[in-house]
Amino acid sequence: IIRIDAEIKGFQNQLKRVKDETKNLETSLNSIARISAIAWAGITATIGTTVYAYQDSAKATRELSQALANQGIYSKELVKDYKDIAQALQDKTGIDDDDIVKAQAKIQAYLGQTKVTKELTEALLDYSVTTNTNVSQATIQLGKAISGDIDNLRAMKLELKDGMSVQERMGSVIDQLKGKFEGQAQASANSMEILRRVFADFMENIGK
Repeated sequence: IIRIDAEIKGFQNQLKRVKDETKNLETSLNSIARISAIAWAGITATIGTTVYAYQDSAKATRELSQALANQGIYSKELVKDYKDIAQALQDKTGIDDDDIVKAQAKIQAYLGQTKVTKELTEALLDYSVTTNTNVSQATIQLGKAISGDIDNLRAMKLELKDGMSVQERMGSVIDQLKGKFEGQAQASANSMEILRRVFADFMENIGK
């Protein structure tokens, strides 16, 4: 009887140890599951961000390509030139290069076959920052001014002579904006914003 009791007690001890080990295993598995869920949520969010960044960039490129095609001046080389300008100005001002590309596409409609220059794009950004006008709206105002729209010229305090070509009007507008706002976009650039844009471009490239 004593031996049987001892065996039963030993069995009970073994059973308790198995239960404890099982409980520890369950706790470990639960921890792993929670960590995995957190990690997966982070991965999913990152994937979503990279895909969105790429889609926005692709959309801007399509808009630019279409704008150039509408004027009969489309080429892959010209698209690259415009995007290089946008990238350089993003690095300088912290303004999103996709927003700059969209602005280039929009203002092309006002310029016809006259190409958008880096000087014009930078003058646009300086004007946008100084007047606290979003880039899209500033683009429309500037485009109309170059087209000779009297109301926009007055609103922007710009003057153009009669009989000027589009190229001449663009050059005059750039000179006048430089005199008023040159360097303001760069002066207002926040180092953290520039860093954020660099990271956004990195995520965009991952999403391709």
